[in-house]
Amino acid sequence: PLSWIDPWGWCGRNGAFNQAKRDAGFPRSQHPDTIKDTRTGLFGQSRSVSMTDSNKNKILGPDGKPIMTREYEFTRPNGEKVIIQEHSAGHQYPDGIGNQGPHFNVRPTNNPRTGKVPGTKEHYPFDL
Repeated sequence: PLSWIDPWGWCGRNGAFNQAKRDAGFPRSQHPDTIKDTRTGLFGQSRSVSMTDSNKNKILGPDGKPIMTREYEFTRPNGEKVIIQEHSAGHQYPDGIGNQGPHFNVRPTNNPRTGKVPGTKEHYPFDL
C-alpha cells in the first residue's frame, strides 16, 4: 500500500508545470509562445538561460560548466507576457537557508529574477 499520496499531483514535472500554468491563468491546453533562444539562435517553445546568483554571476555545476535553465513564455489575452522558469537543478545556498529542490517559478517578463505574478505560488516543486 502507498504510505503517501501527493494531494496536488505535483510530484512529477508535468504536474508541477500544469499547475503553474493554471495558477497563472493559462489553460492546460495552451502551448508556450514560440521564442528565440539567444544562446542557439533557434526558435522554439523554450530558451536556455544560465542560472545566476544574486550578483548575476553564473552558477557552475560540479563539472565547472554553467547550470542552464529553461524558460517558457506565455501570452495572456490582454497581451501581458508571463515566464515559467524551470529550475531542475534547484538552488543550493552556502548557509542552506532557502535551498530548494527542482521546481518551476512563475515570473513577469519585466522582472524575471524576483517578480511575482498574482495568484501564483513562490515555487512549484517536482521530483526528477
